[in-house]
Amino acid sequence: VKVKGLLSKMQKHGMKFNDETSRRLQLVFKEKDVGCIDACLPREATQHQERPTKREHKIRVDAEYTFKTELESLVSSGELSSLQKAEEALLESIEKYESDGNLLKPNQVHVAIVLDGWAKHLHPEKAESLLELMEDKPWLQPDIVCYSIIIKAWVQSRSSGYVQRVENIMDRLESKRVKPDLILYSSVIDAFAKSDDKRYARKAEDLLMKMETNEDFKPNVVVYTSVISGLVKSGSIKRAETMLKKLQNVTSDLDAIPFITVIDALATSDYPDSPQRAEALLYRMENIWKAGNGGKLNLDSVTYNTVIGIWASRSNRIQGAVYRADDILRRMEINGIKPDYMTFNSVIDAWAKSKEENAPERVTELLEEMETRFANGEKDTKPDAVIYASVIDTLVASKADRSPFTAEKLLRRMEEKYKAGDETMQPDARCYTSLIDIWANSNSRVAADRIEDLLKRMDALYQMGDDSMSPDIITYAAVVRSLSRCADKSSAAKRAYELICQLERIYHNSEENPDLDRCNLILDVMFKSLTFQKDIDDAESLREAIIQLKIT
Repeated sequence: VKVKGLLSKMQKHGMKFNDETSRRLQLVFKEKDVGCIDACLPREATQHQERPTKREHKIRVDAEYTFKTELESLVSSGELSSLQKAEEALLESIEKYESDGNLLKPNQVHVAIVLDGWAKHLHPEKAESLLELMEDKPWLQPDIVCYSIIIKAWVQSRSSGYVQRVENIMDRLESKRVKPDLILYSSVIDAFAKSDDKRYARKAEDLLMKMETNEDFKPNVVVYTSVISGLVKSGSIKRAETMLKKLQNVTSDLDAIPFITVIDALATSDYPDSPQRAEALLYRMENIWKAGNGGKLNLDSVTYNTVIGIWASRSNRIQGAVYRADDILRRMEINGIKPDYMTFNSVIDAWAKSKEENAPERVTELLEEMETRFANGEKDTKPDAVIYASVIDTLVASKADRSPFTAEKLLRRMEEKYKAGDETMQPDARCYTSLIDIWANSNSRVAADRIEDLLKRMDALYQMGDDSMSPDIITYAAVVRSLSRCADKSSAAKRAYELICQLERIYHNSEENPDLDRCNLILDVMFKSLTFQKDIDDAESLREAIIQLKIT
Protein backbone atom coordinates (compact mmCIF):
# COMPACT_ATOMS: atom_id res chain seq x y z
CA VAL A 1 0.00 0.00 0.00
CA LYS A 2 2.79 2.37 0.90
CA VAL A 3 4.67 1.66 -2.34
CA LYS A 4 1.55 2.14 -4.40
CA GLY A 5 0.90 5.54 -2.83
CA LEU A 6 4.45 6.70 -3.48
CA LEU A 7 4.35 5.51 -7.11
CA SER A 8 1.13 7.48 -7.64
CA LYS A 9 2.86 10.61 -6.37
CA MET A 10 5.79 9.99 -8.69
CA GLN A 11 3.43 9.74 -11.64
CA LYS A 12 1.61 12.87 -10.57
CA HIS A 13 4.86 14.84 -10.55
CA GLY A 14 5.98 13.40 -13.86
CA MET A 15 8.83 11.34 -12.39
CA LYS A 16 10.06 8.23 -14.14
CA PHE A 17 10.21 4.85 -12.49
CA ASN A 18 13.65 3.82 -13.71
CA ASP A 19 15.37 0.41 -13.70
CA GLU A 20 17.53 1.20 -10.65
CA THR A 21 14.48 2.02 -8.55
CA SER A 22 12.77 -1.14 -9.74
CA ARG A 23 15.80 -3.27 -8.80
CA ARG A 24 16.01 -1.78 -5.30
CA LEU A 25 12.30 -2.25 -4.68
CA GLN A 26 12.44 -5.89 -5.75
CA LEU A 27 15.31 -6.46 -3.31
CA VAL A 28 13.26 -4.93 -0.48
CA PHE A 29 10.27 -7.15 -1.24
CA LYS A 30 12.49 -10.21 -1.45
CA GLU A 31 13.88 -9.44 2.01
CA LYS A 32 10.31 -8.80 3.25
CA ASP A 33 11.45 -5.59 4.91
CA VAL A 34 9.37 -2.66 3.70
CA GLY A 35 10.12 -0.59 6.81
CA CYS A 36 12.86 1.26 4.91
CA ILE A 37 10.97 1.58 1.59
CA ASP A 38 11.36 5.36 1.56
CA ALA A 39 15.12 5.04 1.36
CA CYS A 40 14.80 2.80 -1.71
CA LEU A 41 12.78 5.28 -3.77
CA PRO A 42 14.23 8.25 -5.66
CA ARG A 43 14.87 11.26 -3.47
CA GLU A 44 12.36 13.33 -5.43
CA ALA A 45 9.50 11.00 -4.54
CA THR A 46 10.04 11.28 -0.80
CA GLN A 47 10.39 15.03 -1.05
CA HIS A 48 6.90 15.30 -2.54
CA GLN A 49 5.17 13.31 0.21
CA GLU A 50 2.52 15.23 2.08
CA ARG A 51 3.55 16.33 5.52
CA PRO A 52 1.15 16.80 8.45
CA THR A 53 0.22 20.32 9.39
CA LYS A 54 1.65 21.90 12.53
CA ARG A 55 -1.68 21.44 14.25
CA GLU A 56 -1.87 17.75 13.28
CA HIS A 57 1.72 17.27 14.40
CA LYS A 58 1.02 18.84 17.80
CA ILE A 59 -2.11 16.72 18.29
CA ARG A 60 -0.14 13.58 17.41
CA VAL A 61 2.74 14.44 19.76
CA ASP A 62 0.34 15.22 22.61
CA ALA A 63 -1.56 11.96 22.03
CA GLU A 64 1.66 9.91 22.01
CA TYR A 65 2.87 11.56 25.23
CA THR A 66 -0.49 11.06 26.98
CA PHE A 67 -0.60 7.42 25.89
CA LYS A 68 2.98 6.92 27.11
CA THR A 69 2.05 8.37 30.53
CA GLU A 70 -1.00 6.11 30.80
CA LEU A 71 1.04 3.01 30.00
CA GLU A 72 3.76 3.96 32.50
CA SER A 73 1.15 4.51 35.21
CA LEU A 74 -0.40 1.08 34.66
CA VAL A 75 2.92 -0.78 34.46
CA SER A 76 4.55 0.99 37.42
CA SER A 77 1.74 -0.09 39.75
CA GLY A 78 3.35 -3.52 39.94
CA GLU A 79 -0.02 -5.28 39.62
CA LEU A 80 -0.26 -8.03 37.03
CA SER A 81 -3.84 -7.02 36.20
CA SER A 82 -2.70 -3.45 35.47
CA LEU A 83 0.05 -4.75 33.21
CA GLN A 84 -2.51 -6.81 31.28
CA LYS A 85 -4.65 -3.67 30.85
CA ALA A 86 -1.61 -1.80 29.52
CA GLU A 87 -0.98 -4.55 26.96
CA GLU A 88 -4.65 -4.55 25.91
CA ALA A 89 -4.53 -0.75 25.43
CA LEU A 90 -1.36 -1.05 23.37
CA LEU A 91 -2.78 -3.77 21.11
CA GLU A 92 -6.01 -1.79 20.66
CA SER A 93 -4.08 1.34 19.64
CA ILE A 94 -2.06 -0.68 17.08
CA GLU A 95 -5.25 -2.13 15.59
CA LYS A 96 -6.94 1.30 15.36
CA TYR A 97 -3.92 2.88 13.72
CA GLU A 98 -3.79 0.19 11.05
CA SER A 99 -7.55 0.21 10.41
CA ASP A 100 -8.47 3.89 10.22
CA GLY A 101 -5.19 5.83 10.36
CA ASN A 102 -5.79 7.07 13.88
CA LEU A 103 -3.65 10.10 14.78
CA LEU A 104 -2.21 8.12 17.71
CA LYS A 105 0.62 6.12 16.20
CA PRO A 106 2.09 3.66 18.73
CA ASN A 107 5.89 3.60 18.64
CA GLN A 108 8.80 1.60 20.04
CA VAL A 109 8.75 3.59 23.30
CA HIS A 110 5.17 2.53 24.01
CA VAL A 111 5.92 -1.11 23.32
CA ALA A 112 9.15 -0.99 25.38
CA ILE A 113 7.16 0.13 28.45
CA VAL A 114 4.94 -2.98 28.28
CA LEU A 115 7.90 -5.21 27.42
CA ASP A 116 9.73 -3.99 30.51
CA GLY A 117 6.65 -4.72 32.62
CA TRP A 118 6.51 -8.34 31.47
CA ALA A 119 10.27 -8.65 32.02
CA LYS A 120 9.99 -7.46 35.63
CA HIS A 121 7.16 -9.95 36.24
CA LEU A 122 9.46 -12.70 34.90
CA HIS A 123 7.23 -13.48 31.91
CA PRO A 124 9.74 -13.36 29.03
CA GLU A 125 7.44 -15.44 26.81
CA LYS A 126 4.79 -12.68 26.98
CA ALA A 127 7.39 -10.07 26.14
CA GLU A 128 8.66 -12.11 23.19
CA SER A 129 5.10 -12.41 21.81
CA LEU A 130 4.97 -8.61 21.66
CA LEU A 131 8.39 -8.55 20.02
CA GLU A 132 7.16 -10.92 17.29
CA LEU A 133 4.15 -8.65 16.76
CA MET A 134 6.50 -5.69 16.24
CA GLU A 135 8.64 -7.64 13.80
CA ASP A 136 5.51 -8.29 11.67
CA LYS A 137 4.73 -4.55 11.48
CA PRO A 138 6.91 -2.70 8.95
CA TRP A 139 6.12 0.61 10.65
CA LEU A 140 6.81 -0.68 14.18
CA GLN A 141 10.11 -2.53 13.86
CA PRO A 142 11.77 -3.19 17.26
CA ASP A 143 14.87 -1.17 18.09
CA ILE A 144 17.90 -2.10 20.15
CA VAL A 145 16.11 -1.17 23.41
CA CYS A 146 13.29 -3.63 22.75
CA TYR A 147 15.68 -6.47 21.93
CA SER A 148 17.75 -5.70 25.04
CA ILE A 149 14.68 -5.86 27.28
CA ILE A 150 13.67 -9.27 25.91
CA ILE A 151 17.15 -10.74 26.24
CA LYS A 152 17.52 -9.42 29.78
CA ALA A 153 14.08 -10.85 30.64
CA TRP A 154 15.10 -14.34 29.51
CA VAL A 155 18.41 -14.12 31.37
CA GLN A 156 16.72 -13.08 34.62
CA SER A 157 14.08 -15.80 34.33
CA ARG A 158 16.68 -18.62 34.16
CA SER A 159 13.83 -20.78 32.85
CA SER A 160 14.43 -23.97 30.88
CA GLY A 161 15.98 -23.27 27.49
CA TYR A 162 16.52 -19.56 28.17
CA VAL A 163 20.00 -19.59 26.64
CA GLN A 164 18.66 -20.97 23.36
CA ARG A 165 15.95 -18.27 23.36
CA VAL A 166 18.58 -15.57 23.84
CA GLU A 167 20.65 -17.00 20.99
CA ASN A 168 17.58 -17.11 18.74
CA ILE A 169 16.71 -13.48 19.48
CA MET A 170 20.31 -12.47 18.80
CA ASP A 171 20.14 -14.14 15.39
CA ARG A 172 16.87 -12.34 14.57
CA LEU A 173 18.37 -9.03 15.64
CA GLU A 174 21.34 -9.49 13.30
CA SER A 175 19.04 -10.51 10.42
CA LYS A 176 17.19 -7.20 10.90
CA ARG A 177 20.53 -5.39 10.68
CA VAL A 178 20.00 -3.86 14.12
CA LYS A 179 23.36 -2.89 15.60
CA PRO A 180 23.86 -4.35 19.10
CA ASP A 181 25.14 -2.01 21.79
CA LEU A 182 27.29 -2.63 24.88
CA ILE A 183 24.30 -3.39 27.12
CA LEU A 184 22.89 -6.00 24.76
CA TYR A 185 26.26 -7.68 24.20
CA SER A 186 26.78 -7.77 27.97
CA SER A 187 23.41 -9.44 28.56
CA VAL A 188 23.97 -12.06 25.85
CA ILE A 189 27.49 -12.87 27.05
CA ASP A 190 26.22 -13.13 30.63
CA ALA A 191 23.55 -15.61 29.49
CA PHE A 192 26.06 -17.69 27.53
CA ALA A 193 28.55 -17.68 30.43
CA LYS A 194 25.96 -18.97 32.90
CA SER A 195 24.84 -21.82 30.66
CA ASP A 196 25.52 -25.42 31.71
CA ASP A 197 26.25 -26.22 28.06
CA LYS A 198 30.02 -25.93 27.64
CA ARG A 199 29.68 -24.82 24.00
CA TYR A 200 28.24 -21.49 25.04
CA ALA A 201 31.38 -20.52 26.94
CA ARG A 202 33.24 -20.51 23.63
CA LYS A 203 30.37 -18.57 22.01
CA ALA A 204 30.65 -15.97 24.77
CA GLU A 205 34.36 -15.72 24.02
CA ASP A 206 33.61 -15.27 20.30
CA LEU A 207 31.18 -12.42 21.06
CA LEU A 208 33.84 -10.76 23.20
CA MET A 209 36.30 -10.89 20.31
CA LYS A 210 33.61 -9.35 18.09
CA MET A 211 33.21 -6.52 20.59
CA GLU A 212 36.97 -5.92 20.62
CA THR A 213 36.82 -5.06 16.90
CA ASN A 214 33.84 -2.72 17.31
CA GLU A 215 34.59 0.94 16.63
CA ASP A 216 31.68 2.36 18.67
CA PHE A 217 32.39 0.66 22.00
CA LYS A 218 34.75 -1.81 23.66
CA PRO A 219 34.09 -4.57 26.24
CA ASN A 220 34.45 -3.49 29.85
CA VAL A 221 35.63 -5.32 32.96
CA VAL A 222 32.16 -6.78 33.58
CA VAL A 223 32.08 -8.39 30.13
CA TYR A 224 35.58 -9.87 30.52
CA THR A 225 34.63 -11.17 33.97
CA SER A 226 31.52 -12.89 32.57
CA VAL A 227 33.58 -14.61 29.86
CA ILE A 228 36.20 -15.69 32.42
CA SER A 229 33.45 -17.09 34.64
CA GLY A 230 31.95 -19.00 31.69
CA LEU A 231 35.30 -20.48 30.70
CA VAL A 232 35.94 -21.57 34.28
CA LYS A 233 32.50 -23.17 34.50
CA SER A 234 33.14 -25.09 31.28
CA GLY A 235 36.45 -26.37 32.63
CA SER A 236 38.65 -24.24 30.37
CA ILE A 237 40.76 -22.82 33.19
CA LYS A 238 43.82 -22.16 31.03
CA ARG A 239 41.75 -20.14 28.55
CA ALA A 240 40.33 -18.21 31.51
CA GLU A 241 43.87 -17.40 32.67
CA THR A 242 44.72 -16.19 29.15
CA MET A 243 41.61 -14.00 29.14
CA LEU A 244 42.63 -12.57 32.52
CA LYS A 245 46.03 -11.58 31.12
CA LYS A 246 44.29 -9.89 28.18
CA LEU A 247 42.05 -7.98 30.60
CA GLN A 248 45.11 -6.64 32.42
CA ASN A 249 46.48 -5.34 29.12
CA VAL A 250 43.17 -3.71 28.19
CA THR A 251 42.42 -1.73 31.36
CA SER A 252 43.88 -0.77 34.71
CA ASP A 253 40.44 -0.37 36.30
CA LEU A 254 40.42 -3.88 37.76
CA ASP A 255 38.65 -5.51 40.66
CA ALA A 256 39.41 -8.78 42.43
CA ILE A 257 36.48 -10.81 41.04
CA PRO A 258 38.13 -12.21 37.85
CA PHE A 259 41.28 -13.12 39.82
CA ILE A 260 39.29 -14.82 42.58
CA THR A 261 37.19 -16.68 39.99
CA VAL A 262 40.29 -18.29 38.46
CA ILE A 263 41.95 -18.93 41.83
CA ASP A 264 38.79 -20.69 43.11
CA ALA A 265 38.77 -22.84 39.96
CA LEU A 266 42.40 -23.83 40.52
CA ALA A 267 41.54 -24.76 44.11
CA THR A 268 39.17 -27.49 42.90
CA SER A 269 41.18 -28.58 39.87
CA ASP A 270 43.46 -31.60 39.51
CA TYR A 271 46.32 -29.74 37.82
CA PRO A 272 49.65 -30.72 39.42
CA ASP A 273 50.78 -27.08 39.24
CA SER A 274 47.56 -25.54 40.62
CA PRO A 275 49.27 -24.16 43.77
CA GLN A 276 52.00 -22.45 41.74
CA ARG A 277 49.52 -20.94 39.27
CA ALA A 278 47.22 -19.73 42.07
CA GLU A 279 50.10 -18.12 43.93
CA ALA A 280 51.29 -16.47 40.69
CA LEU A 281 47.86 -14.84 40.37
CA LEU A 282 48.07 -13.72 44.00
CA TYR A 283 51.46 -12.14 43.25
CA ARG A 284 49.94 -10.26 40.30
CA MET A 285 47.15 -8.98 42.53
CA GLU A 286 49.70 -7.84 45.13
CA ASN A 287 51.81 -6.04 42.52
CA ILE A 288 48.78 -4.23 41.04
CA TRP A 289 47.62 -3.25 44.52
CA LYS A 290 51.08 -2.04 45.61
CA ALA A 291 51.53 0.00 42.42
CA GLY A 292 48.25 1.80 43.08
CA ASN A 293 46.79 0.72 39.72
CA GLY A 294 44.28 -1.68 41.18
CA GLY A 295 41.25 0.59 40.97
CA LYS A 296 38.64 -1.44 42.80
CA LEU A 297 41.05 -4.33 43.46
CA ASN A 298 41.30 -5.00 47.17
CA LEU A 299 43.29 -7.71 48.89
CA ASP A 300 41.51 -9.61 51.65
CA SER A 301 41.99 -12.66 53.84
CA VAL A 302 39.58 -14.76 51.73
CA THR A 303 41.89 -14.70 48.70
CA TYR A 304 44.96 -15.47 50.80
CA ASN A 305 43.12 -18.28 52.59
CA THR A 306 42.15 -19.86 49.27
CA VAL A 307 45.74 -19.94 48.01
CA ILE A 308 46.99 -21.21 51.39
CA GLY A 309 44.30 -23.91 51.24
CA ILE A 310 45.51 -25.05 47.78
CA TRP A 311 49.06 -25.46 49.10
CA ALA A 312 47.72 -27.16 52.26
CA SER A 313 45.77 -29.74 50.24
CA ARG A 314 49.02 -30.74 48.48
CA SER A 315 51.28 -30.63 51.53
CA ASN A 316 51.64 -34.42 51.59
CA ARG A 317 52.34 -34.61 47.83
CA ILE A 318 54.46 -31.59 46.92
CA GLN A 319 57.78 -31.13 48.66
CA GLY A 320 57.97 -27.79 50.43
CA ALA A 321 54.24 -27.09 50.03
CA VAL A 322 53.80 -26.51 53.77
CA TYR A 323 56.54 -23.86 53.74
CA ARG A 324 54.81 -22.05 50.86
CA ALA A 325 51.57 -21.99 52.88
CA ASP A 326 53.44 -20.70 55.94
CA ASP A 327 55.21 -18.05 53.85
CA ILE A 328 51.90 -16.72 52.47
CA LEU A 329 50.62 -16.41 56.06
CA ARG A 330 53.52 -14.09 56.88
CA ARG A 331 53.24 -12.24 53.56
CA MET A 332 49.63 -11.29 54.17
CA GLU A 333 50.61 -9.71 57.49
CA ILE A 334 53.31 -7.67 55.73
CA ASN A 335 50.62 -6.39 53.34
CA GLY A 336 48.44 -5.34 56.26
CA ILE A 337 45.92 -8.20 55.97
CA LYS A 338 45.18 -9.82 59.32
CA PRO A 339 45.04 -13.63 59.32
CA ASP A 340 41.83 -15.11 60.67
CA TYR A 341 40.60 -18.50 61.89
CA MET A 342 40.52 -19.98 58.37
CA THR A 343 44.09 -18.83 57.71
CA PHE A 344 45.51 -20.54 60.79
CA ASN A 345 43.31 -23.61 60.28
CA SER A 346 44.64 -24.08 56.73
CA VAL A 347 48.29 -23.63 57.73
CA ILE A 348 47.93 -25.97 60.74
CA ASP A 349 46.21 -28.49 58.47
CA ALA A 350 49.13 -28.22 56.01
CA TRP A 351 51.65 -28.93 58.77
CA ALA A 352 49.49 -31.79 60.10
CA LYS A 353 49.48 -33.49 56.67
CA SER A 354 53.18 -32.94 56.06
CA LYS A 355 55.91 -35.32 57.17
CA GLU A 356 58.21 -32.57 58.35
CA GLU A 357 60.11 -33.31 61.57
CA ASN A 358 59.37 -29.86 62.99
CA ALA A 359 55.60 -30.16 62.37
CA PRO A 360 54.70 -30.75 66.07
CA GLU A 361 56.66 -27.66 67.19
CA ARG A 362 55.24 -25.48 64.40
CA VAL A 363 51.56 -26.39 64.94
CA THR A 364 51.99 -25.80 68.67
CA GLU A 365 53.48 -22.35 67.95
CA LEU A 366 50.59 -21.49 65.62
CA LEU A 367 48.06 -22.58 68.25
CA GLU A 368 49.74 -20.41 70.88
CA GLU A 369 49.76 -17.49 68.41
CA MET A 370 46.01 -17.89 67.91
CA GLU A 371 45.45 -17.90 71.68
CA THR A 372 47.57 -14.74 72.08
CA ARG A 373 45.82 -12.89 69.24
CA PHE A 374 42.41 -13.81 70.63
CA ALA A 375 43.43 -12.62 74.10
CA ASN A 376 44.52 -9.30 72.52
CA GLY A 377 41.09 -8.70 70.98
CA GLU A 378 41.29 -10.40 67.56
CA LYS A 379 38.00 -12.26 67.92
CA ASP A 380 38.22 -14.02 64.54
CA THR A 381 41.35 -15.94 65.59
CA LYS A 382 39.73 -17.90 68.41
CA PRO A 383 40.83 -21.55 68.28
CA ASP A 384 38.20 -24.25 68.72
CA ALA A 385 38.07 -28.02 69.18
CA VAL A 386 38.84 -28.56 65.47
CA ILE A 387 42.13 -26.65 65.76
CA TYR A 388 43.10 -28.46 68.95
CA ALA A 389 42.26 -31.83 67.38
CA SER A 390 44.51 -31.05 64.38
CA VAL A 391 47.38 -30.16 66.68
CA ILE A 392 46.84 -33.33 68.74
CA ASP A 393 46.77 -35.40 65.51
CA THR A 394 50.10 -33.87 64.49
CA LEU A 395 51.58 -34.79 67.86
CA VAL A 396 50.16 -38.31 67.54
CA ALA A 397 51.94 -38.76 64.20
CA SER A 398 55.22 -37.64 65.78
CA LYS A 399 57.78 -40.00 67.28
CA ALA A 400 58.99 -37.46 69.82
CA ASP A 401 59.16 -38.67 73.40
CA ARG A 402 57.37 -35.60 74.80
CA SER A 403 54.49 -35.71 72.29
CA PRO A 404 52.11 -37.74 74.51
CA PHE A 405 52.61 -35.34 77.41
CA THR A 406 52.10 -32.25 75.20
CA ALA A 407 49.00 -33.76 73.59
CA GLU A 408 47.44 -34.62 76.97
CA LYS A 409 48.17 -31.12 78.23
CA LEU A 410 46.21 -29.72 75.27
CA LEU A 411 43.33 -32.13 75.89
CA ARG A 412 43.10 -31.05 79.54
CA ARG A 413 43.07 -27.42 78.42
CA MET A 414 40.14 -28.23 76.13
CA GLU A 415 38.27 -29.91 78.97
CA GLU A 416 38.82 -26.92 81.26
CA LYS A 417 37.60 -24.43 78.66
CA TYR A 418 34.57 -26.56 77.89
CA LYS A 419 33.67 -26.89 81.59
CA ALA A 420 34.04 -23.09 81.89
CA GLY A 421 31.24 -22.67 79.33
CA ASP A 422 33.05 -22.53 75.98
CA GLU A 423 30.96 -24.94 73.89
CA THR A 424 33.29 -24.62 70.88
CA MET A 425 35.97 -26.41 72.90
CA GLN A 426 34.02 -29.61 73.50
CA PRO A 427 36.44 -32.50 72.89
CA ASP A 428 35.11 -35.44 70.91
CA ALA A 429 35.95 -39.13 70.92
CA ARG A 430 38.56 -38.53 68.23
CA CYS A 431 40.70 -36.46 70.62
CA TYR A 432 40.66 -39.14 73.33
CA THR A 433 41.22 -41.95 70.85
CA SER A 434 44.16 -40.13 69.26
CA LEU A 435 45.72 -39.57 72.68
CA ILE A 436 45.14 -43.19 73.68
CA ASP A 437 46.81 -44.21 70.43
CA ILE A 438 49.86 -42.01 71.01
CA TRP A 439 50.28 -43.45 74.52
CA ALA A 440 49.86 -46.97 73.14
CA ASN A 441 52.70 -46.36 70.69
CA SER A 442 55.01 -44.86 73.29
CA ASN A 443 57.52 -46.67 75.46
CA SER A 444 56.55 -44.74 78.55
CA ARG A 445 56.11 -46.69 81.80
CA VAL A 446 53.02 -44.65 82.61
CA ALA A 447 51.33 -45.37 79.27
CA ALA A 448 48.91 -48.01 80.59
CA ASP A 449 47.84 -45.83 83.53
CA ARG A 450 47.35 -42.82 81.27
CA ILE A 451 45.26 -44.87 78.85
CA GLU A 452 43.08 -46.27 81.63
CA ASP A 453 42.53 -42.73 82.90
CA LEU A 454 41.55 -41.49 79.43
CA LEU A 455 39.15 -44.38 78.97
CA LYS A 456 37.51 -43.60 82.32
CA ARG A 457 37.16 -39.91 81.39
CA MET A 458 35.51 -40.89 78.10
CA ASP A 459 33.14 -43.25 79.88
CA ALA A 460 32.26 -40.57 82.46
CA LEU A 461 31.31 -38.12 79.70
CA TYR A 462 29.30 -40.84 77.98
CA GLN A 463 27.42 -41.63 81.21
CA MET A 464 26.62 -37.91 81.56
CA GLY A 465 24.69 -38.05 78.30
CA ASP A 466 27.31 -37.29 75.64
CA ASP A 467 26.66 -40.14 73.17
CA SER A 468 29.56 -39.05 70.96
CA MET A 469 31.94 -40.12 73.73
CA SER A 470 31.11 -43.81 73.48
CA PRO A 471 34.44 -45.66 72.98
CA ASP A 472 34.53 -47.38 69.61
CA ILE A 473 36.50 -50.30 68.22
CA ILE A 474 39.48 -48.03 67.42
CA THR A 475 39.64 -46.89 71.04
CA TYR A 476 39.56 -50.44 72.35
CA ALA A 477 42.19 -51.52 69.82
CA ALA A 478 44.60 -48.87 71.13
CA VAL A 479 43.94 -49.86 74.75
CA VAL A 480 44.53 -53.56 74.09
CA ARG A 481 47.71 -52.79 72.17
CA SER A 482 49.06 -50.80 75.12
CA LEU A 483 48.12 -53.52 77.64
CA SER A 484 50.04 -56.11 75.66
CA ARG A 485 53.22 -54.14 76.45
CA CYS A 486 52.68 -53.98 80.21
CA ALA A 487 55.14 -55.64 82.54
CA ASP A 488 52.36 -57.41 84.48
CA LYS A 489 51.23 -59.62 81.63
CA SER A 490 48.70 -61.58 83.64
CA SER A 491 46.68 -58.57 84.84
CA ALA A 492 47.07 -56.91 81.45
CA ALA A 493 45.66 -59.91 79.60
CA LYS A 494 42.73 -60.17 82.00
CA ARG A 495 42.02 -56.46 81.61
CA ALA A 496 42.17 -56.79 77.85
CA TYR A 497 39.72 -59.67 77.99
CA GLU A 498 37.35 -57.56 80.14
CA LEU A 499 37.50 -54.78 77.56
CA ILE A 500 36.71 -57.19 74.74
CA CYS A 501 33.72 -58.54 76.64
CA GLN A 502 32.58 -54.99 77.32
CA LEU A 503 32.90 -54.17 73.64
CA GLU A 504 30.93 -57.30 72.77
CA ARG A 505 28.08 -56.24 75.11
CA ILE A 506 28.00 -52.76 73.56
CA TYR A 507 27.60 -54.20 70.08
CA HIS A 508 24.97 -56.71 71.21
CA ASN A 509 22.93 -53.86 72.72
CA SER A 510 23.13 -51.60 69.67
CA GLU A 511 21.98 -51.72 66.06
CA GLU A 512 25.50 -51.10 64.79
CA ASN A 513 27.31 -54.04 63.19
CA PRO A 514 30.78 -54.72 64.59
CA ASP A 515 33.93 -54.35 62.51
CA LEU A 516 34.74 -58.08 62.51
CA ASP A 517 38.15 -57.72 60.93
CA ARG A 518 39.28 -55.27 63.58
CA CYS A 519 37.73 -57.32 66.40
CA ASN A 520 39.55 -60.44 65.23
CA LEU A 521 42.77 -58.48 64.92
CA ILE A 522 42.48 -57.38 68.55
CA LEU A 523 41.77 -60.92 69.68
CA ASP A 524 44.76 -62.17 67.71
CA VAL A 525 47.01 -59.65 69.47
CA MET A 526 45.71 -60.81 72.82
CA PHE A 527 46.13 -64.48 71.92
CA LYS A 528 49.76 -63.99 70.82
CA SER A 529 50.63 -62.09 74.00
CA LEU A 530 49.25 -64.96 76.07
CA THR A 531 50.85 -67.72 74.00
CA PHE A 532 54.38 -66.51 74.64
CA GLN A 533 53.87 -65.79 78.35
CA LYS A 534 54.25 -69.05 80.30
CA ASP A 535 54.02 -67.42 83.72
CA ILE A 536 50.52 -65.95 83.33
CA ASP A 537 47.90 -67.42 85.63
CA ASP A 538 44.92 -68.95 83.83
CA ALA A 539 46.55 -68.30 80.44
CA GLU A 540 44.99 -71.43 78.98
CA SER A 541 41.46 -70.49 80.06
CA LEU A 542 41.93 -66.98 78.64
CA ARG A 543 43.09 -68.43 75.34
CA GLU A 544 40.02 -70.66 75.16
CA ALA A 545 37.78 -67.67 75.94
CA ILE A 546 39.38 -65.70 73.11
CA ILE A 547 38.82 -68.57 70.67
CA GLN A 548 35.15 -68.70 71.69
CA LEU A 549 34.82 -64.96 71.10
CA LYS A 550 36.34 -65.36 67.63
CA ILE A 551 33.88 -68.15 66.86
CA THR A 552 31.01 -65.95 68.05
